[in-house]
Amino acid sequence: MTGAGKQLYEFGSYRMDPERGLLFRGSEQIALTAKAFETLLILVRNAEQVVSKDEFMRALWPDTFVEEANLMQHISMVRKALGESPQDHRYIVTLPGRGYRFAERVRIIAQEMGTPAQGVNLESGTAVAPRKRLSWRPATAGLLLAIALVAGLVVAGYFGRHPLKAVPTQGRGRVMLAVLPFQNLSNDPEREYFSDGLTEETITDLGELNPEKLGVIARASAMAYKHTNKTAGQIGQELGVDYILEGSVRREGERARISAQLIRVRDQTHIWAQNYDYEIRDSLQLQMELGESISQQVRVSLKPEQKLESAKARQINPDAYDDYVKGLYFWNRFTPDDLRKSIQYFEQAIARDPEYAQPYAGLAESYGGLMDLNQVPPAEAYVKSEAAARKAVKLDGGSSDAHAALGWQLLSYDRDYSGAEREFQRAIEVNASKADAHDGLANYLAVRGQFNQSVEEVRRARDLDPLSLVINYDLGKMLFYARQYDEAIQQLRFTLALRPDWFPPHYVLWLIYQAEGRSEEADKEFFKMTAEGFNPAVAEIQKTHAKLGWKGAWKKLAARNLVSSWDLAGVSLALGDKHQTIDLLQKAADERLSQVIFLKVDPRFDTLRDDPKFQGLLRQLRL
Repeated sequence: MTGAGKQLYEFGSYRMDPERGLLFRGSEQIALTAKAFETLLILVRNAEQVVSKDEFMRALWPDTFVEEANLMQHISMVRKALGESPQDHRYIVTLPGRGYRFAERVRIIAQEMGTPAQGVNLESGTAVAPRKRLSWRPATAGLLLAIALVAGLVVAGYFGRHPLKAVPTQGRGRVMLAVLPFQNLSNDPEREYFSDGLTEETITDLGELNPEKLGVIARASAMAYKHTNKTAGQIGQELGVDYILEGSVRREGERARISAQLIRVRDQTHIWAQNYDYEIRDSLQLQMELGESISQQVRVSLKPEQKLESAKARQINPDAYDDYVKGLYFWNRFTPDDLRKSIQYFEQAIARDPEYAQPYAGLAESYGGLMDLNQVPPAEAYVKSEAAARKAVKLDGGSSDAHAALGWQLLSYDRDYSGAEREFQRAIEVNASKADAHDGLANYLAVRGQFNQSVEEVRRARDLDPLSLVINYDLGKMLFYARQYDEAIQQLRFTLALRPDWFPPHYVLWLIYQAEGRSEEADKEFFKMTAEGFNPAVAEIQKTHAKLGWKGAWKKLAARNLVSSWDLAGVSLALGDKHQTIDLLQKAADERLSQVIFLKVDPRFDTLRDDPKFQGLLRQLRL
């Protein structure tokens, strides 16, 4: 963050603006005296650390002698402002004889001057595609999702590189690292897939070195800095990292030359550099050597099992590796045609080297992506996805990609919730920097109705992937499920600042405004989804709405039979037909549509919860 910006502090449902001395809960300003605000600010800036009474007194009244009762009075005022009761000290913990500790997790938001707190001023950036299933499409998928799918919308987008937030790098217990995209120095520009694939593999490998001590920013956020002109200091502060790894790769036939250098962010010092010449077949060994070198520089010890794997690193078929990184390249473009190409390359890699685990994990994700884009029926996609995910785990139980892929499978299709939790937890154990696994765990927790834990988990994912459209959207979605509508609106608006033409945030905003009875605002959000005239059905809906209102529009959509049983259930609910709604939800469950796992927590269906057939459906879904 440059000198033109400022920092805001966010915790729970609150946000602090130190420069203006303001405290907000959602969009509501909370009244605090100047001295009480200072008291809270000291606590927030020293979150999870004990601040002694003497430290408070020196900071608040440096040149004045006051009694300790004044401090207690201001602490009491802060507690009241935060809604604490005598029995519930969620935020401020008193440690008798020692002082006070702010117990809630604090996030620092970087705000450019002249922009609203919930958004940032964006430049055009690099396409960043989602790498998960369920989460990119509204899990409460209804009419808008159907319209968008019929229209052929693809969730991949260009968005800016301005800072979303700066994460404090001190006192977290982990060193944080960002791997910037490797530059392609090959004479052939079509070798771009190789440098991008090497970047992604390096991010994964470094994330698995020692998850307790080293955190690595996810691919989506790292790739946003491809071809950037920003300095290491700017990037480091925007992503909240201690170190940056940057490098280049030159590929010639079956050999490659990698140049890598490690930069310490706080003083932008180049503390290490190394060149590697290697055969493609030795890629695994190279990645191990690179990880060992970096771990030594940032003083992170390798885990014993990591050293063992380094000693056992096997050679892989160079053509299989080449096919694998091509598969990654097309997967990350995330269009139907590109996903099909990714499947071809992953299958070629498997044919060349059947014991190579990573292409199986990629294959599982590709089939999941085609299902999400409504290109392959769920029954077909999930069978292929599950077989590939289980094979990946069998071949490499230490692959975080494999465990995360299997976790999504078990959650969204098998409805094996405990199994999904186990796989996500295992992926995080292997690689605590895998944002996709944290997001998967957040979805699982939401399905189980554990909203506080769900929101906390998806915020961990956002810390690791701060520029991810999907994860920022998922945070808004989890807040929606938790009925924290003000915070959800704020977060979804923030997500739209990243990419204003992306439909999922508008969809959930539409649902929120409906739930709150804000029909005029709900209508505006709906038509933001349909204003582009995606296909004739959308145009007809708008025309019908203008003449006959929403009931007429819903009937027009249902009559065209263009949407899934889940989507039709949403239409039927809007028309007030509860019995037909439950029948359609039953059909969606029988068809194994992934959205039904959120049926227990979706606010839209609150009016059905006392119905015996609805309760029976929840039991069938193990909810």
